[in-house]
Amino acid sequence: MHIPPYDNRNAPIVAPGNATVPLNVFNIVKLKRGERFTSTIPGFETCIVPATGTITVETGSFTAESLGGRGVDVWDGEPEGVYVPTGQAATITSESDDAEIFIAGAKFDVVVAENGVEGWKQISHDQQIQVVFSDLSMPELDGYGLLEKIRTCDDAGIAGLPVIIVTGAENDEAAREKALDMGATDFITK
Repeated sequence: MHIPPYDNRNAPIVAPGNATVPLNVFNIVKLKRGERFTSTIPGFETCIVPATGTITVETGSFTAESLGGRGVDVWDGEPEGVYVPTGQAATITSESDDAEIFIAGAKFDVVVAENGVEGWKQISHDQQIQVVFSDLSMPELDGYGLLEKIRTCDDAGIAGLPVIIVTGAENDEAAREKALDMGATDFITK
């Protein structure tokens, strides 16, 4: 028995607010040569990947031309995609007779703390936190102090959290080395 493919008419298959997966979106867009589709999903960052065909993607000041080039299915060629920042519009134009494009996205809940002490309170009481971005220069408890509290915590889930240190410190290399030596997962300079 043959089951025909589902035609979603370019409407999201998993829309924002889906009861089962509320933090994800997914759409399959089918376009003919020259047809355009604009995707804007407020609150979600997305990735646009041509499953078949060749497309151009325009988002902000960035344009990716001749993306894809796959033939009959997703196994025909190398995967290519374009990252689209949260809520930014992306216009997709088909360059081939037929193109099937996947649009996948995720939404992240961000928890903000005014200082290191407040940050530690939130980290130690919120099991949902999955990654920590911390500045080095914070009042009450700086980024090094927060990193030390996280890495020495008795709770293995907290001690194992990825911690990315963000700084505008004048001596970036010394700050980077110290943070990494203390167990930072990564280091970003502003």
